[in-house]
Amino acid sequence: MRQTYNIHAYPTHLINSIELANGKRITIRPALPQDAPLEQQFFERLSHDSLKDRFNGCAPVAQYSKVDYVTRLGLVATVFEGDVEIVIAQASYRLIDEDTADFGLAVSEAWRRIGIGTRLVDTLAAAAKGAGARWLIAEALPGNIAMLALMLRCGFTVGEHPADRGLVQLQRRVVAPGVEGRVVHRSGEFLAALRAALPQCFEASDVKTGLRLAQASSGTAGPSGR
Repeated sequence: MRQTYNIHAYPTHLINSIELANGKRITIRPALPQDAPLEQQFFERLSHDSLKDRFNGCAPVAQYSKVDYVTRLGLVATVFEGDVEIVIAQASYRLIDEDTADFGLAVSEAWRRIGIGTRLVDTLAAAAKGAGARWLIAEALPGNIAMLALMLRCGFTVGEHPADRGLVQLQRRVVAPGVEGRVVHRSGEFLAALRAALPQCFEASDVKTGLRLAQASSGTAGPSGR
């Protein structure tokens, strides 16, 4: 039997044209079902490590093109090269109960640490709040320091996953986009927060990487994560 689902009105209020820190302009908008080929191309351009961070090595695009704009929402960040629209980042959430939205995001390697990840989190949070959610949650690999840096800066708590010791859990109350959800960590504070949250996962070899990414995330980071 073919599965059907209801699609609500397209949320035009979530469309936003943004000038980034590098002076380039992008558009963040809700994904359309017909964006599946563009999203597929985006995932195919990601490195193996980025795919591992986002999907544990695979990219199930089909489920992310099935949106109803309330219980399931996808976002794409796009630029135009000539007349061709190209996806440079993707994010999505799904309501797993009436209070909680599970989300994930990925940003193309060439477009990281210039504000896209933060903008996607803000937009997802606003949409999830409008859908009635009170919490945002996500999962990440412990070694995905860039994602953890972004999440800490955006006010998420980082802790042990309740069911999978190979993952960490990220969570935050849903708040309106803007500074009220933003937390600034200096490099030392970031490392201290990470060590406190994940003492069993934090490897000594990660210290230099963590410092570098924490410093980069003071502007913002645009990592991958589930």
